[in-house]
Parts: sequence; structure tokens; C-alpha cells
Amino acid sequence: MFLPNPLTVRVYRQLCWPLAGHNTKASLTAVLFMTRSLPASPFKVHYLFGGNPGKPCSPKMRLDDFWSLKLCRPSKEYLLRHCKYLIRKHRFEEKAQTDPLSALKYLQNDLFVTVDHSDPEETKEFQLLASALFKSGSDLSTLGE
Repeated sequence: MFLPNPLTVRVYRQLCWPLAGHNTKASLTAVLFMTRSLPASPFKVHYLFGGNPGKPCSPKMRLDDFWSLKLCRPSKEYLLRHCKYLIRKHRFEEKAQTDPLSALKYLQNDLFVTVDHSDPEETKEFQLLASALFKSGSDLSTLGE
């Protein structure tokens, strides 16, 4: 949304916590941000300029930051692969509780192909799944957390 007058003032309330041993009451301070929003370009990028760091000692200090925001949707292929991964992961966890040998084969054959091995986080999560074969049923629920 682009306003006719793109110069807008926004007031944000920020909770400030005191240092331990000092005043125990938390105080609210108003932080003022001055922004100018530019309309989206043909490439669907939004630009934002301006700001205030919210320092009480220098209230007139301005930021000369120029920000760009581009929202990206995940591809259909990514969503399909990730959904398959989550479903197969859940199925593996169920199998691990009842039939560990079948679960191991499922992990090696069916679940392995849905993992994005270029993503270190997902790869690590996949590698930790094997430990579910050695956990009791009550410990398994904490594996995905």
C-alpha cells in the first residue's frame, strides 16, 4: 500500500528492562521511526529509507539506512519435497517404536531420498533420526524438538 503522502511517522512502544540490582520497574519508552516507503519496482522489491535508533541521549540522531525487502515464495517442488519429508519422518518415528528393523530400512530407502542434503540443518536432523532406533517410546517425542 502506498500512501499519497509517503512520509509517515510511526511510534513504537518498546519495553526496557533494568539491569539486575537497579530499579525494579520496567519503563516504557516511545521510539520514533521516520520512514519513507517507495512503491514496489517491477521486480516486486519494496524499499524503505530512514529511521531513528531510539537512543534517549541523542533523540535527533537519524539513520540513513536504505533497506530493500523482497518476499520470496517457496517453489512448488520445494513444498512437495518438504511435505513428503515431514510425512515420512513422522512415519519413521512411528515405525521406530514398534519395528526398529523395518524403520531402519525405511530410513535408508524412503526417507533418505526426501532429504535436502545441501541444507546442513536438514541433513543434521536426518542424521539424528537414526538415534530414534535406540530410544524408548517416551524419549522419541523429544527427538523432533
